Amino acid sequence: MENNASIKIVQGPDVGKVYNLTEFPVGIGSDLENFVQLPGNSISPYNLRIKRKGNLYILEDIETKHKCYINNKEVVNSILKSGDQITIGDFKLLFQAPFAVEIARSSLEHIPIHFDSEVSTDQKKTKFTKVSSHKRMSLSQQQVAILLNFLRDLIKTRSLASGAQLTCSVFKMIEPAIESAAVFLLEANSHRLVPVYSKKFSKSKTPIVIQEKGLSRAIALKRGVMCSRREAKTHSHSTFLPMAHGGAPILAFQCNSMNARDPSKSSQVFQEIVALAAPHFQTIILQSEWEELLLGVMETIVAMIEAKDAYTIGHSERVCLYAQVIAEELKLDLETTRILMISARFHDIGKVGIPDAILKKGILLNAEEFEEMKLHPVIGSGILSPLPLFEKIVPGIAHHHERWNGTGYPDGLSGEDIPFFARIIALADSYDAMISGRPYVGFMTAADAVKKLKNESELFDPHVFKAFLRAWDSGKITQRTDTIRKKTKPNEGRTS
Repeated sequence: MENNASIKIVQGPDVGKVYNLTEFPVGIGSDLENFVQLPGNSISPYNLRIKRKGNLYILEDIETKHKCYINNKEVVNSILKSGDQITIGDFKLLFQAPFAVEIARSSLEHIPIHFDSEVSTDQKKTKFTKVSSHKRMSLSQQQVAILLNFLRDLIKTRSLASGAQLTCSVFKMIEPAIESAAVFLLEANSHRLVPVYSKKFSKSKTPIVIQEKGLSRAIALKRGVMCSRREAKTHSHSTFLPMAHGGAPILAFQCNSMNARDPSKSSQVFQEIVALAAPHFQTIILQSEWEELLLGVMETIVAMIEAKDAYTIGHSERVCLYAQVIAEELKLDLETTRILMISARFHDIGKVGIPDAILKKGILLNAEEFEEMKLHPVIGSGILSPLPLFEKIVPGIAHHHERWNGTGYPDGLSGEDIPFFARIIALADSYDAMISGRPYVGFMTAADAVKKLKNESELFDPHVFKAFLRAWDSGKITQRTDTIRKKTKPNEGRTS
């Protein structure tokens, strides 16, 4: 497989001549010292230079007397992309570059991974081949059952990580010799591979070796690629699989095996599995992008609400942080914690429907005003309920003012009838309201707030409250507020 950048003359003398660019910088001009020598008076002796920095190719116009164009646009210095057409004088040159990806290594700090560039390898012992494709591939009855169960379970997944984990586990079932696997999300614009999931199946302490070249080749070909390597007593294989949807690569998989019986056949099965799973992964990606867009809109709404009252600025963010700490004490998994944090971040979004006169009132609300304030959980859930993506966060928003003993609102729920997220948010919300220095309750220290919460512990889920106290005792709960604190008269209070 050719892995060099190249320049091809597509107009002018020597049409069709190709220069493979192996060393940089590359000079282009009429002088014979240039690697790409273009004769004629329309070209300066030293006209252009191509430099390389990592996976980037940069074109510099050294002699601007003869103007240079890339895709009919005049340039002096510009990044070259594969397929760009360079026009200079009477010549048109086609630039081609090998597809190359860059792995976002900053996201891999917690994963035991090495890269092929960091590991000593003997290229003579390493061989790349394409994974062949067979429309009628013979599968055992057990393999067919594995695939059917995989597709059934895949539909239930809602995140890239869970889908990637399931896919890698199926790879392991198909090929027991697999020792490790890694999955990356391809950012289309930057060609960066962002880690999604990795797994070491073996007990070896050796880090997973990620081969950027193999991943790049597979994505460029839009087809599986195998890399085999022979040592004295072992024969290792790495399979690189691009997952494409609508012709565009979206994910990349790498599976590493040792002494596999028939790696070619298992790689073919892997390729089919990836193809079958692609539509669902694309759906997850689109839902994630849509979720990010909606979350951005919701962030704006919350900021507008909190901007109306200087004493509530940052309140939702702090409630989110306290909820996260409680979740850690409760040993909740990452996905559950993520959903909880979203619910906590937007627990007061319903206040967008509450009149400013009530939101900004600095003294005790009268009975009528308080009844209207109590509508904000209902308004919030009403805003988000029509959005299927947020069905899991709505209960926390709708019921974060319910109380364990049944004295809360809007539905007077008690005990286990209160949604789990709502029980956590209720405690985090109450704590922050006490320490935020609001003018209608006065400033309360964190220690005083915890003492007050202990005196009112019947209002909260005992299990959640114990987790909160553990976090407090260990120093994980701190007084986080930038609110200007003002001391007020004790009788200037209201219920939030």
